[in-house]
Amino acid sequence: LFLVGDVKQSIYGFRGSKSKFFVEKQQEFAVGGGNNLAMTRNFRSADLVLEAVNSQFEVAMTLQTSNVDYVADSRMERGGVYPLNSGKVAVHLLGAEGKKTPQKRGVYSVKEKSTEKTQTEMSRLAKLIQSIVESERCCRIYDPGIKGKDKYRQVEYSDITILSRKKKGEIAKTVAALAAQGLPVTASAAVNVCDYTEVKTLIDILSLIDNAEQDVPLCSALLSAMGDLTADDLTEIRLAYPSESFFRNACRLYAAEKEDELAYKLRQFDAAYQTFRLRSQVLSAGELLTEILSKTKMESRLLALKNGEACMRRIHRFIEESFSPTPLCVHEFLDRLRDLDYEIECNENGGEESIKVQTMHSSKGLEYQVVILDNLSESFHGADRDDVFVEEKYGLAPRAYNTEKMTKCSTLLRRLHEERELESAIQDGLNLYYVALTRAQHTLHLIFDKKTPIPNVRYACSFEEFTDFDVWSKYVVEDEIFELPKEEFSPLAFSPSAKLTQDIMRAFSWEYAFEGYEDLPVKSSATALLTNVEKKVQEDGAERADEEIENTADAEWGGEHAERDEREERIAMGLAYHAFLESFDFAALYDEERNQVSRGALREIIEACYAQFAQEKSEQAALVTVDKLTEILSNRVFYQLSDARLYKEQQFLVSLPVSETYAKKADLAQPLPARDDGEEMIFQGAIDLLAVTEDGAQIIDYKFSRMGAEYLCEHYTPQLRLYQLAVAKIMKIPQEKIRCTIVNIDRGFQVDLEDLCDKK
Repeated sequence: LFLVGDVKQSIYGFRGSKSKFFVEKQQEFAVGGGNNLAMTRNFRSADLVLEAVNSQFEVAMTLQTSNVDYVADSRMERGGVYPLNSGKVAVHLLGAEGKKTPQKRGVYSVKEKSTEKTQTEMSRLAKLIQSIVESERCCRIYDPGIKGKDKYRQVEYSDITILSRKKKGEIAKTVAALAAQGLPVTASAAVNVCDYTEVKTLIDILSLIDNAEQDVPLCSALLSAMGDLTADDLTEIRLAYPSESFFRNACRLYAAEKEDELAYKLRQFDAAYQTFRLRSQVLSAGELLTEILSKTKMESRLLALKNGEACMRRIHRFIEESFSPTPLCVHEFLDRLRDLDYEIECNENGGEESIKVQTMHSSKGLEYQVVILDNLSESFHGADRDDVFVEEKYGLAPRAYNTEKMTKCSTLLRRLHEERELESAIQDGLNLYYVALTRAQHTLHLIFDKKTPIPNVRYACSFEEFTDFDVWSKYVVEDEIFELPKEEFSPLAFSPSAKLTQDIMRAFSWEYAFEGYEDLPVKSSATALLTNVEKKVQEDGAERADEEIENTADAEWGGEHAERDEREERIAMGLAYHAFLESFDFAALYDEERNQVSRGALREIIEACYAQFAQEKSEQAALVTVDKLTEILSNRVFYQLSDARLYKEQQFLVSLPVSETYAKKADLAQPLPARDDGEEMIFQGAIDLLAVTEDGAQIIDYKFSRMGAEYLCEHYTPQLRLYQLAVAKIMKIPQEKIRCTIVNIDRGFQVDLEDLCDKK
């Protein structure tokens, strides 16, 4: 049988774990021939920590006070991990101000109760702990876990722990105070979010929205991000109107009569306040708080703090309470807060890189570079006693009740049990003190109210009464506790370098390289680029008295008085002819020897294709005739395709230079800017029929128009020139080798743009 244990660390007597069990087991082993091996070398703590612990427990932990002879059996020896005489121990004395003043009974005061809930001043204990933390953060410690020669490093927040006998009470207020000062804290016990400044501010703002005739909530709101005023600003307002009884009236007068920046801020605050108060009539308290956090920039300011995320977690917990069990309006939520005595519990969690605040019991088995022991003068004996005790040997030990006199008193058995419990509690308390002290690896801080002569340890009521200050006199330090300035933090997570600054300046001072092109579209089409061409052609045609244009005053649809039905019919006919030509096999126009077929054979071919087209698209087939199709396909352009690779209804998307896409003439919708720096734009379109050969390419464009050749040439040349540019770039064909032909499928003729333009 092999057992491992440490009688000095038996701290769970309240769970039935007694230190005497260790002693009894050791005695049984000794009688039965067993061996006891004492492991006294300590590899956790530095030399000065071990020295302090040994010197104190050699006095306090004896066979008379516990079941341990510390000097003979348990004195710790250095493990040699740390350099000789390394480490640090400091004993801090709070003084008379550190003692908690007993609360006097008296008349209950609503005003005093309310004021108590709004106090934000840090206690002397919290200030001392903050001072210790900040001073330790400036130190370097020896860390044996670092590989390499240099084992010294800077103290981090995660190296520090604060140990307390209890997880509620004064330690919870200390946690709130430290977190309010921007220190990242993780606490095992729940804290009250209403003790934090950011939540108190929100309560004051809600209170002001609920009742505008309050000076204290008004001042709190003005000093928040909602008002963005300072204490000096409030002083200036009061000095401007000293005769006003209420500060709120002074604010109203200042905003109405002054014209400086402060008056402007007051007016801005009032406008925001009136808006929020109006919104409170339709929003729940939680919804309104969310809106206030966002619109007043309070949320962004809090997140810029070092502990900003923790602040927002507390605020979210506060807002959650306004929805429990159902969404509450502002007035209802304030009533609920009063019913809760302004206590909403939340676990403080500052993340991995934070100061750990925990109980001494929960710290067992753990170790930290820096250990701070909370006020060790606080009594650890509770005033309440259970009505029924269980004595190990004699069983239940209840009180004695006199039903006639309605009184109760203790019994002999109960007093015996109380004496034994007191003795066991003293032993557990001494063991707990030992556990707390030995959690420290490098630095140990102990906080007491004052130095007291060591009493009889068997009757100690606090850790202070286990301590002989004569032994620890060399560790006592004189603390000068003062208000530490609250550090402001930038939302930047790094210090900008010179190169980064240059990059930022270059990005913000960047200028668009193609000045004058800013208003041109990034993507366009032939239709969008040529919107003004038709208008210009009509104006020129009126001057030339072209007979064809005079008969078509409103585009190509037969005059401005043409019926809509006729236009729709012509559009449908044009689409039908396009559909037939798209499905037609132009290879059928040649015989086996690649010669042009006769006109009779052409008609037979078209009739066969028409029959197939009618089966597939009967509605469109009804709009076309074989005679018209024969006339269209008799044009010579279709008999130049024998050796060509054909693309029907070919859509394209291509990047073209703006200088070539936009003509420099005034006949376009947008003239080209003065500068030509090579800027490009995306151009899209669709070619009815593209024929590509080894010698070049042929663009064939179908038009269903009543107009003549000259009109078509002048009207559609810009569009086909753009198609030429697109084909030249996509197919890698020189532009001069690309010809363009318009086939007027309404009148049955073709127009070769190059030939007609050369003649003109």
